[in-house]
Amino acid sequence: MNEESLNPTPLQFDEQTPPINGSIHDVRRIIETQGQVPRSQEDLAAIVEAPLLAAATTLYLRGIQTTSSTANPENIDGLGHGELAINYDSLSEENKLIAGDLAQQSQDRKLEQGRLSTPIVNDAGDLTIVIEISLAGTIEEMSARASAVAGLFQLQPMNWAPRYTFDELLDDYQVPPENRDEYKPEDFTEDYYLSPEDGLFYLSADHAQRALHPSEQ
Repeated sequence: MNEESLNPTPLQFDEQTPPINGSIHDVRRIIETQGQVPRSQEDLAAIVEAPLLAAATTLYLRGIQTTSSTANPENIDGLGHGELAINYDSLSEENKLIAGDLAQQSQDRKLEQGRLSTPIVNDAGDLTIVIEISLAGTIEEMSARASAVAGLFQLQPMNWAPRYTFDELLDDYQVPPENRDEYKPEDFTEDYYLSPEDGLFYLSADHAQRALHPSEQ
């Protein structure tokens, strides 16, 4: 059965976390994270570099989807700053208003304060807003800049959490129509969480909880 499109590659955690009083030169680039979907906040450590991890965690806990991030030594001569991208369409109406206000205020803010871009279309064609931070100072200081922006967003349902019906899973696994009677929902619960509330499959129980009952706890 083909489960590649719905079942992400297991995340590999980087144990070389730099000290918070280190500089951008102490941050090791995390690669090959494109398309990874964190199933819990713990997964973020594998795909988000240290200066942006706290901000990405805050956004995840508030039900907001981050789609890419970069804050490593290569950015010094590249972008010139760190970036944490947010899926604009994942935002609630309240958070879209907050994003608009922050983007307006950011026109007069320096990178040292942390700022938010207006919505832009990324290479994948998705509408994105970007938290931008200076890479100067310690990792703790960089983290504080990004977190100051991320912390202004409000708690919302995790409406971006992938979810599937039983038939959709059968389609994705390419089960022929004549064989579908051989399967039952429980056959997929090793890789997915089946919510008893809405009868849908989620990537994790954490996703289901945050989609149906938003909470930062």
